[in-house]
Amino acid sequence: MKKLALLIVLAFGISITYYSCEQDDGGDCAYCKSVQKDNAGAVITEGIEEEYCLDDLDELRNTPPITDPEGNVTQWVCD
Repeated sequence: MKKLALLIVLAFGISITYYSCEQDDGGDCAYCKSVQKDNAGAVITEGIEEEYCLDDLDELRNTPPITDPEGNVTQWVCD
Protein backbone atom coordinates (compact mmCIF):
# COMPACT_ATOMS: atom_id res chain seq x y z
CA MET A 1 0.00 0.00 0.00
CA LYS A 2 2.86 2.40 0.82
CA LYS A 3 4.50 1.64 -2.53
CA LEU A 4 1.28 2.42 -4.38
CA ALA A 5 0.85 5.74 -2.55
CA LEU A 6 4.48 6.65 -3.26
CA LEU A 7 4.06 5.73 -6.92
CA ILE A 8 0.94 7.90 -7.23
CA VAL A 9 2.66 10.89 -5.60
CA LEU A 10 5.72 10.43 -7.83
CA ALA A 11 3.62 10.17 -10.99
CA PHE A 12 1.69 13.30 -10.02
CA GLY A 13 4.92 15.22 -9.40
CA ILE A 14 6.36 14.18 -12.74
CA SER A 15 3.17 15.14 -14.59
CA ILE A 16 3.16 18.61 -13.01
CA THR A 17 6.80 19.14 -13.94
CA TYR A 18 6.34 17.83 -17.49
CA TYR A 19 3.29 19.94 -18.32
CA SER A 20 4.48 23.15 -16.68
CA CYS A 21 4.50 26.18 -18.98
CA GLU A 22 7.54 27.68 -17.33
CA GLN A 23 10.50 26.94 -19.53
CA ASP A 24 13.99 28.39 -19.44
CA ASP A 25 14.12 29.02 -23.18
CA GLY A 26 10.69 30.68 -23.29
CA GLY A 27 9.61 28.44 -26.17
CA ASP A 28 6.18 26.94 -26.57
CA CYS A 29 4.56 29.51 -24.24
CA ALA A 30 3.41 33.10 -24.67
CA TYR A 31 1.14 35.67 -23.07
CA CYS A 32 -1.94 36.35 -25.20
CA LYS A 33 -4.98 38.60 -25.02
CA SER A 34 -7.95 39.37 -27.22
CA VAL A 35 -7.96 42.82 -28.80
CA GLN A 36 -10.90 44.52 -30.50
CA LYS A 37 -10.26 47.39 -32.91
CA ASP A 38 -12.66 49.64 -34.78
CA ASN A 39 -12.60 49.97 -38.58
CA ALA A 40 -10.02 52.79 -38.28
CA GLY A 41 -7.64 50.54 -36.31
CA ALA A 42 -8.14 52.18 -32.89
CA VAL A 43 -8.25 49.77 -29.94
CA ILE A 44 -11.74 49.51 -28.41
CA THR A 45 -11.15 46.80 -25.80
CA GLU A 46 -8.32 44.57 -24.64
CA GLY A 47 -8.67 41.34 -22.70
CA ILE A 48 -6.50 40.29 -19.79
CA GLU A 49 -3.19 38.69 -20.76
CA GLU A 50 -2.89 35.04 -19.86
CA GLU A 51 -0.16 32.51 -20.49
CA TYR A 52 -0.90 29.84 -23.10
CA CYS A 53 1.32 26.90 -24.01
CA LEU A 54 1.78 24.22 -26.63
CA ASP A 55 -1.48 23.22 -28.38
CA ASP A 56 -3.51 26.01 -26.76
CA LEU A 57 -1.00 28.58 -28.00
CA ASP A 58 -1.00 27.09 -31.52
CA GLU A 59 -4.80 27.21 -31.57
CA LEU A 60 -4.87 30.90 -30.61
CA ARG A 61 -2.20 31.81 -33.15
CA ASN A 62 -4.18 30.04 -35.87
CA THR A 63 -7.51 31.65 -34.95
CA PRO A 64 -8.53 34.05 -37.73
CA PRO A 65 -9.71 37.59 -36.85
CA ILE A 66 -13.48 38.04 -36.48
CA THR A 67 -15.17 41.09 -38.03
CA ASP A 68 -18.58 42.14 -36.70
CA PRO A 69 -21.27 43.96 -38.78
CA GLU A 70 -19.97 47.39 -37.67
CA GLY A 71 -16.49 46.61 -39.02
CA ASN A 72 -14.85 46.04 -35.62
CA VAL A 73 -12.17 43.34 -35.70
CA THR A 74 -11.43 41.04 -32.77
CA GLN A 75 -8.25 38.98 -32.79
CA TRP A 76 -5.79 37.27 -30.48
CA VAL A 77 -2.45 39.02 -29.92
CA CYS A 78 0.44 37.05 -28.41
CA ASP A 79 3.85 38.30 -27.21
